[in-house]
Amino acid sequence: MAITDPIARIQSGLSDYCLNSIGWSISGQDLVIELSAPGNNQLRLKLTFIWATDVDVNLRFENRLMGSPMLWQSSVAADETTASGYKVMFDFAGAPTGYISFSCNQVKLAEI
Repeated sequence: MAITDPIARIQSGLSDYCLNSIGWSISGQDLVIELSAPGNNQLRLKLTFIWATDVDVNLRFENRLMGSPMLWQSSVAADETTASGYKVMFDFAGAPTGYISFSCNQVKLAEI
């Protein structure tokens, strides 16, 4: 059975998922990240982070390295600086290494 709660889905581990895209919604307020499942699985996830702030993207493509970053781990924690919201972290390992971190008010999940 698929996990439909976006927070639980991220917490359950997205290890080995690949980053397909990162961008902003048309309104410019929401961060949208698309991931694909490892292997020949055709599963793709679209995660929309409502009112994303403090966005920090650090991916290191060294020595002509190319390809989709692969997730090592992901986390979502309650943002203790606000009454509601979350701190989100995606950590990439291998080729390339790096992270994406930010805060948001809400998380939405869709399979695409």
